[in-house]
This record gives sequence, structure tokens and C-alpha cells, in this order.
Amino acid sequence: MKNIIQQLSGFSAPIVSDAMAKLLSEKLKHQTMDPAIKPIAKSFKVCGPAYTVRCYPGATFAMEKAIAEAPENSVIVCNGQGSDAGVMMGELMSTFAQKRGICGAVIDGAVRDVDDIIALEFPVFARHITARSGTFDKLGDVQKVITCGSVVVNPDDIVVGDINGVVIVPQAIASEVASSAEELQIWENEIKKLLLEGKSLEEASSACKHPAARTVNMNSQK
Repeated sequence: MKNIIQQLSGFSAPIVSDAMAKLLSEKLKHQTMDPAIKPIAKSFKVCGPAYTVRCYPGATFAMEKAIAEAPENSVIVCNGQGSDAGVMMGELMSTFAQKRGICGAVIDGAVRDVDDIIALEFPVFARHITARSGTFDKLGDVQKVITCGSVVVNPDDIVVGDINGVVIVPQAIASEVASSAEELQIWENEIKKLLLEGKSLEEASSACKHPAARTVNMNSQK
């Protein structure tokens, strides 16, 4: 799986999204999160296995537990109910996560201290930014199936995020997605080359054979 994650990290979120929805199955269109889930810095990118958290808004207890327990190179993926009522992560938790080797966080909720997090160069994606504090209410779960940004996320699904958004790759089909993304990237590069040579978009598209769509066993995601 480590090699597959490394391969997926070389592609943009749109390429991964299209590789699933256009080359594997239309049913995989729902693997791309709401566009409201954005990186707090345009340069931020993330790719790694999800360590999932479900929290009551502002109840940072479960987030702290996840950060303390998540394996190195994990991405914390948090269902904070899309709320801005209380912050789920700030500078101190980001510092702790980075020190533990966690490679980023995706939060369907609120974060704060964004200047400090950006200075840390710790990739955080969130729905809201707020100055509000969190709480230490002991409410929440870790490593359960959650919803984040309207996408179902299982523990260890692969998270791919950049300025374009966040895509969740089901672990069971990650290898197929990586292969499809590579084919799609090669196709787009060929079209771009022809466009730079002066061809029209129609001419370039006609000259380059589009990767063939193929079916994927959706039951393998279960």
C-alpha cells in the first residue's frame, strides 16, 4: 500500500477524481468532497491513509486521542458536523500532530490559528476558520466509518487533497485508481503537448486515444 500511496501522491485531486468517476465507475463520483472543504494555504497538499474521527462540534477530546494514536504518515479525517460552533484544531494540536509524523488533517468543521499552522507547513483542510475555542467534552469516536464533506470515509481509505479539493480513494480499489490516474495523466499530457504545438482542442483530442473506461467491482469496497 505504501507504494500505491506514493504513486497517488504524484497526481492532482482532479486527476484522481476523474480516474475513479470516468474510468472506473460513475458510482465513484461521490468520492470527491464538498468544495467547501479547502486547504487553509493554497500550497498545501496531502496524501495518506485516513485515521477517522467523529466529534461533537468543538469537542476536541476525540481529536486529541486520534492525534496521539494515529500511525505515522496518517491523515486525520474528522467529521465535526460541519459546524463553526467550536474549533476542532489549532496551532498546538497541529504542532503535536506534526511532531508525531502525521501528514495532515481534513476537518468538516472549524480550525483556528491558521497563520501559525501555515508557518508550521502542516497541511490542514477545513470547512470553516474561526477564533472560537474548542471544548474538552469527552464525546466522539476514532477509527469508525464516518462522513466528511458528504463522502463516506473508512479507516485507511486514501486521502488525496490539494488546492482543488479532497478526494477519498477506497482502500480496496486504490491500486486500480492509481493505474487509471497514470493513464489519464499521460493522455492529458499528450493533449497539452499538441495544444502547445498549435493544434486546436478538437484536433488534439481526436489525435490522442482516451484511456478506455473499465468496470470495477463495487462490492470490493465493502
